[in-house]
Amino acid sequence: MTHGIGGSTAEAQLADLAPWPAPAPAITQAERLERMAARGR
Repeated sequence: MTHGIGGSTAEAQLADLAPWPAPAPAITQAERLERMAARGR
């Protein structure tokens, strides 16, 4: 295994992943369209 920054490995970091306890709410369709318009899409 290769050790990266901080002496950890990708495998160790992936094993420690867990769902966020309070995820942000999904954006609405209107907000998505506003974001795309602001980027010029």
